[in-house]
Amino acid sequence: MLIVTLPLSAAAILAIVFAWILTWREVRAAQAFAWPQGIALAGVLALTILAPLPFAMAVRFIDPHNERGLEWSMRLAVLLFVLALPGAFMHKGLLRWGLVASAIFFLGLTGFIYFVSGIQF
Repeated sequence: MLIVTLPLSAAAILAIVFAWILTWREVRAAQAFAWPQGIALAGVLALTILAPLPFAMAVRFIDPHNERGLEWSMRLAVLLFVLALPGAFMHKGLLRWGLVASAIFFLGLTGFIYFVSGIQF
């Protein structure tokens, strides 16, 4: 599992870094700040907050007795996913699909950690 998760996480984080670079370039080059740029910026910000959430859950909330923290983390992950998707679709080309895949990956990883935390080993 770790052999697959680490390269996918690294690729998703690189997509987020690349999105920040391109979004910042577009915002600086624009004459006026338009609503598509604002949505793209909000989407990249939501995805940036979503990225470390599964790793924080694995370290902090993996205990099955801490169900409240797990529930709130999962709700936050779904909210950030819903905010990140419109921002991802504001970008063009391959970056769009990289951001969508990153959002789906981090939401899936968060959901997996939420699911596994309830299992007693």
